[in-house]
Amino acid sequence: MPRITIITGAALTVLALSTYFGTGMSSVTALIPVLFGVPLMLLGWLAHKDQRRKTMMHIAVALGALGFIAPMSRLIPSLGSLELNAATGANIAMAVICGVYIAFGVRSFIEARRNRSATT
Repeated sequence: MPRITIITGAALTVLALSTYFGTGMSSVTALIPVLFGVPLMLLGWLAHKDQRRKTMMHIAVALGALGFIAPMSRLIPSLGSLELNAATGANIAMAVICGVYIAFGVRSFIEARRNRSATT
């Protein structure tokens, strides 16, 4: 899971930078995914130590959940008049990346609990 967290953080960072530079640096808000990507990469790196893996991964998945909620809070109200542009595409991409990450995280937590139960 730490490696998936680092990859997710990198994907969010690449999304932010490509959107920002792809739109001619017209809006600083295009860099919002970096605010989720860089901390996720850091948390994934910190989770490589066994004694802090559980804590770092719970924090990371919570951050991923916020990374899913943030773009959805912009997309859902505008569903009737959704305009396909770079900002909408970036919001959709961020929601998908974070949503898939949350699914991996929840699956990992379930497996860890099952493995712990099987050993006791």
